[in-house]
Amino acid sequence: MPVNLIFGGNNSGKSSLLEALSVYLSNGSEENLRNILRGRGFYAALGMQSKSDNDAFLRYIKDYYLSLFSGMSEDYSNDFSIQIGERKDDRGNVFIRQVHLAQMLTDRGGMEYKIQVLSPDKQVSVDGADELFDGLEVSAGNSSYIIRYPYPRQSSLPMQGKKNFCYVRTSDFDVSKNAKLYDAIALSPNEKYVIEALNVISPDVERITFINEPLSTLPIGRYPVVSLKNNGGRIRVSSMGDGINRILTIILAMLNSIDGVLLIDEFENGLHYSVQQKLWNIIFMLSEKLNIQVFATTHSNDCISGFTQANTSGLGQGIRLDNISDGVTATIYDNNADLSFAIDNSIEIR
Repeated sequence: MPVNLIFGGNNSGKSSLLEALSVYLSNGSEENLRNILRGRGFYAALGMQSKSDNDAFLRYIKDYYLSLFSGMSEDYSNDFSIQIGERKDDRGNVFIRQVHLAQMLTDRGGMEYKIQVLSPDKQVSVDGADELFDGLEVSAGNSSYIIRYPYPRQSSLPMQGKKNFCYVRTSDFDVSKNAKLYDAIALSPNEKYVIEALNVISPDVERITFINEPLSTLPIGRYPVVSLKNNGGRIRVSSMGDGINRILTIILAMLNSIDGVLLIDEFENGLHYSVQQKLWNIIFMLSEKLNIQVFATTHSNDCISGFTQANTSGLGQGIRLDNISDGVTATIYDNNADLSFAIDNSIEIR
């Protein structure tokens, strides 16, 4: 379905579903894995550490990556792995598993090394091994790369993503990121949709651009300013409230997801209930016009109501997740009348 709204109780897996989709779409790229962990509040200290704290540093990096796994469990067995994709055809699936590694001298001799994945039981002695490590193996199709502890950046390789996608997290407002997203669509026919979206909250907005801080010598990046009708000055978007900044981030991400996928965590953040249907109207229109599949999460009945009212063409569906004893189950609401009935009769479906 082109537009999908995901709801359910706390710890039902809504954000995890978006994270899994981003891992799948990026083919498990390490940059995306780092973004997921940063979004959870994990930060890797990536630098050479003194020998005195090497054990603590190794444990920190290991915990950093183990947080991707349920319960942060350390398990090197072949059947304990993250698998994301179609069950019926695993050729395009993404696999992330914990592995034991050996640093081996290459046949060319000298000081050139390769990293070899060992069996799950971790051989105690490996012929030709210079050093033993633990780490992760990330694979998708015929491509794979190794993240080794404790210095992961020495072993990662770029992976080609499956599709163009953008991921708007719960409290995303990154000025430098938004500036790059704006540059990608500036002076294009789609630029007009940025103004249309901002008009949802501020109807007087006429133009937008990103500029450098004129009095600063620090590389703080460019920030957005707008001009208003009957006002010759420039106004910082950051001074206009959380709502308009949230909408700017969402619309820039969407316009950079053409023929791809847009992921939005907690759609309603910073948005008054009265503007949510108007924003959904724009999202449904752009999804169809620009061939963008949208996945958004929410805790809000107002968000579900706005989504339902905007879903006049039947291009959207609701997905309720429930975390029960034997896993997460999904209930699909692909009939807009069912969602409307639930909202109109105050039936709890969140």
